[in-house]
Amino acid sequence: MASFSYVTGVTDLSHQLIKRLFPKGGQVAIDATLGNGHDSDFLATLFDTVYALDISFKAVDSYQESENVVKVCMDHAAIESFHAHPELIVYNLGYLPGSDKSLTTVADTTISSLKGALKMLRPGGFISIALYTGHDGGREAQAVLSFIRMLSTKHFGVIHHTFINRGNHPPSLLIIEKKRNH
Repeated sequence: MASFSYVTGVTDLSHQLIKRLFPKGGQVAIDATLGNGHDSDFLATLFDTVYALDISFKAVDSYQESENVVKVCMDHAAIESFHAHPELIVYNLGYLPGSDKSLTTVADTTISSLKGALKMLRPGGFISIALYTGHDGGREAQAVLSFIRMLSTKHFGVIHHTFINRGNHPPSLLIIEKKRNH
């Protein structure tokens, strides 16, 4: 298979964009879907504190916590229970790779989490959402896209990165920016 320097996967694209958005790092980030910890590991190199959430005890227990990553076993729908105002919140939706594929993020809790995330996000902050459509999570992706389309352009800017020449349900990436207060 051909190798591309820019067109890689959505996680790599998310990380490239985050590096550009936070060239000097930041204070607080939340990985709302810890999974195997790749996003948390990356965020730990840029942010002073990273909260890594997952509903799966297996995911939380197996993650090797670093000094600036706080792992929490909880449903991302309860994200507002953190009284922080993060500069970045990252979602990588779907299931834990190498685990039970019947345990996935679902539309109802993800949208509830996004509602909370949008409120608590610091003005000028960003949310990155990796969407996967090749499994039952495809319904979740459509629900998330429908929800995001309804966001006020007065308060949020949204861009949707997708692979248009890949068949077989390619993943996509949403980046949401919360406008700064004037």
